[in-house]
Amino acid sequence: MNASRWTHVLVVLGLMYSFASPARADSKPTVIAVINRAEWCSVCKTHGERAGKAIMAANADGALQLVVNDMTSDATTKQSAVALKAVGLDRAMALYTATGVLYLFDAATKRPLAQVTVANTDQEIKMAIDLARKAAAHRP
Repeated sequence: MNASRWTHVLVVLGLMYSFASPARADSKPTVIAVINRAEWCSVCKTHGERAGKAIMAANADGALQLVVNDMTSDATTKQSAVALKAVGLDRAMALYTATGVLYLFDAATKRPLAQVTVANTDQEIKMAIDLARKAAAHRP
């Protein structure tokens, strides 16, 4: 699966979880997961599909809100900026410009909680997501 197909799959699955998940029907997401990717990113090309599946598996209950930050071109970056602004992370994500990385933020405070590359193992991705969820659940 090529990188643009991976983005499409994550966007579709993210929308499904955002609007169709029974776990999300009564509650808001506790963590916002932003995936920085680009078509020219070799890490994204090599590990994107597998990492996307690991992220989706770790989000079976829909507690993550997924945002794809496509940094392929100026046009895709501008489109992604709209999605980042909608979740209140446009300013925060200006500091995080590496591609092939999953950044995890507290949905309420917008505080960064964890980050992991898509090159990490499925278990390491799940551990980062679990860590972020626990941190968001125990915010002051």
